Amino acid sequence: MQNLLAALNKIKGSSKFILDEFPQLIFLIDEQGTFLDFFSASEAMLAVSPETIIGKTLSQLFPPSLAEQAMVKVKYTLQTGEETSFEYELPLSHGVSHFQARLIQENKNSVVAFIKDITQWHELQQRDAKRALMIEETEQRFKLLAENLPGAVYLCDNDADYSMLYLNSKVIDVTGYTPDEFISKKINFPDIYHQEHAAAIYQCVEESITRK
Repeated sequence: MQNLLAALNKIKGSSKFILDEFPQLIFLIDEQGTFLDFFSASEAMLAVSPETIIGKTLSQLFPPSLAEQAMVKVKYTLQTGEETSFEYELPLSHGVSHFQARLIQENKNSVVAFIKDITQWHELQQRDAKRALMIEETEQRFKLLAENLPGAVYLCDNDADYSMLYLNSKVIDVTGYTPDEFISKKINFPDIYHQEHAAAIYQCVEESITRK
């Protein structure tokens, strides 16, 4: 492992293509949580200066909660020989960054920790979660409004059957069918159109969609 780290440090900065295939950080850590060796693709990813890492322990370099979490994973990997992983965040010079750590047993006394910066992925996940929450809140407001209107309200696809996505409970008063019967396609709106009115209904819908 030390030979690999030495080789990586030697080519660092000279071959971006090669380095892109490796994690941004690699640490060799013993059973006591002491750093034996490391490789970093960029010093900006380090929470401490490079010269202070080797010989120090997890608890000396990282916040207590993170050091404890990492130590649990180190011990588990050494005891079972199984790969394990966890995610964490650290305040760096350019802001808070999020990382994913994968731990693999090197020998009976040490593990190799492969660290990947997942800050962009984490931020994307956060944005997606907020967007999903906003959509859910909007849907809830729509349903609350729809259930309190006096007539039938529905949301459907613009296909031949007007496949239903949502109907309020009042639809049974208008059609005699429940929302579930329409959602499951046991019955479709065109099935209950009067034959003489069907063409006019389709035309009205298409004109409304065209006019938006």
